[in-house]
Amino acid sequence: MAKQPVSRRPYRLLLILPLLLVLGYVLFRGVQAARYGLAALDRLQRLEEMARGDPIGLVFREGLAPVQRELAGLYGELTGLQRYTGGVLKALAYLDWLPALGPNLGAAPHLLQMGIELSYAGERACLAAQPILDDFLGKSAPSEASLLERVSEQLAAQQADWARAQQAAERAIAARERFSAEGLHPRLAGPLVQLDALLPWLRAGMTGAVVAPELLGASGPRRYLVLAQNSDELRPTGGYISGIGLLTLEQGRIAGLSFADSYAVDDLTADHPDPPAAMREHMGIDLWLTKDANWFPDFPASARACADLYYLDQETAVDGVVAADLVALQMLVEAVGPLRLEDYADEIDGSNVLAEIQSYWAPKLRPGQTWEEWEATPWEIRKREWFDERKDFMPDLVDAIMERVMSDPGALDAPKLAATIKRILDEKHALIFFYDPTAQGMVTALGWDGAVRHPDHDYLMVVDTNVGYTKVNGKIAQRIAYRVEIADDGTAQGRVDLAYKNTATRDLPEGCVKDMSYDPTYELMTQRCYWDYVRVYAPAGSQLVSSQSVAAVGALVEEVPHAIWDTSLVLAPREEAALSFTYRLPAQVLRQDKSRVYNLLVQKQPGTDAVPLLIEVQLPPGARLVSAQPAPSGVEGNLIRFRTDLREDRKLQVVFEP
Repeated sequence: MAKQPVSRRPYRLLLILPLLLVLGYVLFRGVQAARYGLAALDRLQRLEEMARGDPIGLVFREGLAPVQRELAGLYGELTGLQRYTGGVLKALAYLDWLPALGPNLGAAPHLLQMGIELSYAGERACLAAQPILDDFLGKSAPSEASLLERVSEQLAAQQADWARAQQAAERAIAARERFSAEGLHPRLAGPLVQLDALLPWLRAGMTGAVVAPELLGASGPRRYLVLAQNSDELRPTGGYISGIGLLTLEQGRIAGLSFADSYAVDDLTADHPDPPAAMREHMGIDLWLTKDANWFPDFPASARACADLYYLDQETAVDGVVAADLVALQMLVEAVGPLRLEDYADEIDGSNVLAEIQSYWAPKLRPGQTWEEWEATPWEIRKREWFDERKDFMPDLVDAIMERVMSDPGALDAPKLAATIKRILDEKHALIFFYDPTAQGMVTALGWDGAVRHPDHDYLMVVDTNVGYTKVNGKIAQRIAYRVEIADDGTAQGRVDLAYKNTATRDLPEGCVKDMSYDPTYELMTQRCYWDYVRVYAPAGSQLVSSQSVAAVGALVEEVPHAIWDTSLVLAPREEAALSFTYRLPAQVLRQDKSRVYNLLVQKQPGTDAVPLLIEVQLPPGARLVSAQPAPSGVEGNLIRFRTDLREDRKLQVVFEP
């Protein structure tokens, strides 16, 4: 009897079954990944719609809960996506060498990790910030504590969530640093550029929430110097220090706020240091006092000098220094609304506050008294009746602003106030310095520290100092032009042209005489000669080739690593002047890769407004322009021209191929 053939079907099934299981597992994971991915895309679209609509209005109407819910959902969906695709994405990242697709594969796991960390950081921050928002909007239970005290308490109570948010933000930034945006698909690269601009704000916001309780005096009093800088008498960090305040915070409450004429803090019996050599030369100052401490354009350096001199005079150590100019005051008054000050007749708003300051500054003559008679009055009487009281309006105004903000925050236009404060800081009408390194790192990241930058590419800063004891800077029209010529071999030469005009129209029969005398009105103080001490900051290693219309040029050594040249000029009313500096730039100003990249930072001097700025970049003969940011004002052959102003620091980049 013949044997029946043995069926191989069971063995085949045994072989196929693992393959089916693997395929089923892969299919299952793929389906799950797709489900999480599509849900995450829907969530991102809803968040984008919130951002494009009226996000501030949404937050003020419904609070942070809608945003928090979307972020929490996004976090869950992205972590689910990572759970089902993480290993595959990490494996595919090794294919980053592939043309076109490679950069996207290499960035994928890091982009996903960024999304997870950012959504978690945002969700935690929303939870922590909601009680503060409720307090600000008057939705919390009534309390006798001030707004600042309540904010301090809420920040301290929510520290666990703020710390988690900060740590997640740092992990997101670390993930971003693991890959380059170069070569990414435009649909990834575009949003990434926007995100890169927001990451410093994210880091600063989270860090600020963590350190704020200590800055507000949670564990003991914190003292801060407040400097009122008069930008009509321009100094390196914004203006002559006309008033000095001491703010003391403890447990989130204002434990003390005193504001006085800057002359009042001096203790002339103390042994003061010698002033910087240039200050002595150009201003005739032999004793370095607090009101002249802001000689260094680098605000942290000037802030430390001011704090040291204040301690010498008042024996009070401080934890930080804040400086603000007249424009900051005007913008702040405009934002908080009209103010009524006790003992002052006029209502104060943004349109008249500067005029009121000038009016109350002026000497008050007795009925029938002439200016000549007032000048002949003994100094002791003039000092008592005018000099000691000429700035009393300022502390009263500051008190009124603080009272408005602290007592009735719900009545304020909060978005307008927040936008105003940001603009004040972005435009350097106010500067901040903390001795606490974490807090200082926060303001540095936002560019609010007033520090002189030293990037590894081209750089320019022009610093003017009024050394003539006059209030004329509001009458000075100024222009800056900078031209850089790049040679075939990558070397470059820069030329700075500075133009000044004193638009005052007052006739001065005696000509320009530098003295510290006063005029009957503030307006006449602005109609005088302008003595300007000029400093030009260029990259370290730059070498001066020539200068024009400059009486004398010196090379300076300061606390910042730059090439610095200084000179001076005098302008009578209606007069103009032009200065020019030509110098060779160091080799590192041009980055050479597949293309050549030229970057420039032009830094604004605090206390100035929007000085017109013209930048010209001359490329080598035959070079091809690849890209330029921002968009040029004009391109003529190999000459790229940018017309802008110094309302804020200005950055530009030119990419070209030889």
